[in-house]
This record gives sequence, C-alpha cells and structure tokens, in this order.
Amino acid sequence: MRSAREPGAGAEAAAEQQQLYAVKHMPFDHKLHRDQIRAEVTVLNAIRGLCHPNLVNFWGAFYSQRGNDICLVLEFMDHGSLADAIGRWPGGIAPEATLSVTSQIVGGLHYLHSHRIMHRDLKPANVLLSKSGAVKLSDFGIAKLGTLAVTGIGTVLYMAPERLKAQVYSYSSDIWAVGLIAAECALGTHLYPPSARQMQYTWMLHVTTEEAPALDPAQHGAPLTELVACCLAREPPARPKAEALMRHAYLEHFDGFGVTKPLPPNDW
Repeated sequence: MRSAREPGAGAEAAAEQQQLYAVKHMPFDHKLHRDQIRAEVTVLNAIRGLCHPNLVNFWGAFYSQRGNDICLVLEFMDHGSLADAIGRWPGGIAPEATLSVTSQIVGGLHYLHSHRIMHRDLKPANVLLSKSGAVKLSDFGIAKLGTLAVTGIGTVLYMAPERLKAQVYSYSSDIWAVGLIAAECALGTHLYPPSARQMQYTWMLHVTTEEAPALDPAQHGAPLTELVACCLAREPPARPKAEALMRHAYLEHFDGFGVTKPLPPNDW
C-alpha cells in the first residue's frame, strides 16, 4: 500500500490495485486514546455488516509499529467533509444540496439509532462527501451502544442542552445536531451568532436557557425552517425521532433515503 492523497487530519489515502482507502491513524500511547480506539472499533464492527449507504465502510484495522498507533482502514470519500464544502460556500450550499445532505444524514442516523447506536459527535467535519453525491456519517470514536448516556464528551458547539447540563441523554441529542447541521448548510455558518460562541459559559447559557435561533422562512422556505426548529426543541421529548424525521415535509421531496444522486460540481 502506498500513500496517494491526504483526505483529512489523522488520515491518509492508500491505493492498492487502484482501490483507494482512507487510513486513520490513532495514537495508542495513553489510556484515553486506547479507550477511544476500543469504542470506535466496537461501533465500526457493529455496523460493518450493515452496509448502509450513508455510513462510511470499515475494512479493518492494524497496528503500526513505526508510529505506535492503530490504523483503521476506511472507505475513501473523494470530496472531503461537509465542513470543507461549507467553507467553500460561505453563503450556504445550494438548496438542492442542503436537502440531499440533510436527507442522507437522517437516513444514516436512523439506521444507527435502529441498531441502538448513538453517534454523539455529529458535526460537519464528521460528515463525508463523494463527488457522486454520497453523504456518509463517520468518526465513531465516542459513539455508544445503548439507549442512555451521561458523559459530556463531544464537540460543545453541537451538543444538545441536556448534554451541556450533564443530564442523562439519549438519541434525541443526535437530532439536535441534525438541526444545527441543516441550518449551517443553508446559512454557510453556525446558526448561533458569534457573540453566543465566544466563550463556553456564554454558549452554554444561550443553549440551555433560551430558545434556539430560527431560520428565516422567507429566505429558506417554511419546510426547512420547521425541520430545524423541531430538531432544536429545548426539551428532548419534543424532538422527533430519526424515523419520524424521515417523513417530515421538508424531506418528503427527497426520492429515497440511501439513494444518492450526482449533484452539480458547484453545489460542493
């Protein structure tokens, strides 16, 4: 196997007989790293045989003596992450692309939840894209098998209120992240204003005590605005389950979950 391309931090592309893979290097020198590796491999093994089109494929793992790290061999996505795409389009990606991305995220998330897996770190950087239009969830380093959790690990800017308050949480915390990601696709920036994100204390206060900001329906349409609002309900029971979200008015125009369609290059 030889290095072919650098797809992102902590990963490299490798080619063998013209087949590209992403190789994710994970340090093995501290207990925290080993726990994270164990968690990610556990989840990847759990979904390995499921072959869902909106989850990145896992081909195996090996120990690298040279770097003293564990290498995960994953499906190579040839168009980077959703964070990269949003960065290229600061005014928001095209409405058709926002619909496709949101639909495929929800499809992948429903599949995880139906198999009792919480992702717990959904964010644009962990959503991978292909030039063919495929959208896949990745990075299961803190994913959890089970229905309830209490640990506060993850990315603060995409954490639901109950997680920020160190309360017990469940699958609905992933739904909160879906709302933020859909809004970020449409806006080209995080839904919460910079003033709310400057300090962690200010951020936590905004999220846990105030209603989430809303999209402008005149600009983004009522269906997307309503989807974002229901995902960002402050109380977890008020958020729809992923299965119900697949039937939301905004997503009903998508012609099939798990079915990818090529998008015009300028949409990415």
